[in-house]
Amino acid sequence: GDDGADDHANDGEDDAAGYSLTFLNNILTAANLVAIKKAAQLTRLDALPLFYYISLFSLPLVALLAALSGDLRAALDAFSTRQELRSAGFFVAMCLSASSAFLINYTTNLCTHVTSALTTCIAGQSKNVLQTLIGVFSWGYKATPVNLLGLLIALLASCAFAAVKFHESNVNAAAVATRGGGGGGGGEEEGQERKVVVV
Repeated sequence: GDDGADDHANDGEDDAAGYSLTFLNNILTAANLVAIKKAAQLTRLDALPLFYYISLFSLPLVALLAALSGDLRAALDAFSTRQELRSAGFFVAMCLSASSAFLINYTTNLCTHVTSALTTCIAGQSKNVLQTLIGVFSWGYKATPVNLLGLLIALLASCAFAAVKFHESNVNAAAVATRGGGGGGGGEEEGQERKVVVV
């Protein structure tokens, strides 16, 4: 039992295929967020209509992949042969799972639409850190030093990004205030010059 738990805890270590798939997933996720931002700028659609069209256009591709991989057939067979999959409890759980997936994808599109693809990626990393910590304390997940180092890097990067964005917002606000104050002062000087000329 302990050996099996150790194997599950170290599934991600020294696995080239796992690292490659994770790296590919990160690239595709970043490309998806950039595409969402570009599509929002080109179509001028809000987050919810854009999410609807993205889901609508991707549905045929997902259905085709499910049919070719055999997952669709396996799901239909399981639904027809397993009684528990036709129970009210499973239906409620499936609806809750689908609702949470919808909320996650919608909030991802909304964050990308309102801010930027980079901000959404950083927010996603912060969510992953919190999710992993919950797993460590709630379900007895045995974190390795490599796992902890990855969490620390993600957390520090998120904090650094937040600090940079906060500094940029302060600089922009100060620049706007300076331009506003300068404009007001210029108006008073021009008024005084006009008065001098009239006199």
